[in-house]
Amino acid sequence: MRNASFVLTVLLAFLTLRCDAQERKSNRAFSVIRINDRPLPFVDSVMLDGVRQPVQEYRSWDLRLLSSDSGQVTTNYKDFMIARFPCEIQREMRQNVLGDSEISVELSPVTDTSRAGCDDLSVLTVKIPFTFRQRGDSLYMRFKDEPEYAGFLHRDTLRVVLPGQPAKRLVAIRRESP
Repeated sequence: MRNASFVLTVLLAFLTLRCDAQERKSNRAFSVIRINDRPLPFVDSVMLDGVRQPVQEYRSWDLRLLSSDSGQVTTNYKDFMIARFPCEIQREMRQNVLGDSEISVELSPVTDTSRAGCDDLSVLTVKIPFTFRQRGDSLYMRFKDEPEYAGFLHRDTLRVVLPGQPAKRLVAIRRESP
């Protein structure tokens, strides 16, 4: 009877490891809920001429692990630097953004050309692929031509620190994949 119990325990442990390995390879999606301990939408700012100026308003930030080693970040934001220009220049800037082959950019629909429609011109959705490796609860992400970013994945919560001035501490929760 002891041998049967031992074999059952080993079999259950093996099945658990196999299920965990299969889950890591599945399509897992996370939505950022906080940046630097503040909820979205999050306004990022920089110092310009000695005054803190808003640069972007992050409206949504999603991270999807597509396979066992690749993923994609999708960010929707309003760019305040673009919004400062007249509507015609913003339209031209949007067309130039579409020409970048390194990233996938979706532009917000522009419904009219009035000032209200011009507000839509500075809203962008950017999709950037990355590779990653996972070791236990640690997740190491690498974007093309960038250093590796470390994250921590515990149950349904992902924490990532993106370096910069200042660094951004992202907290994302797992959501059901569509």
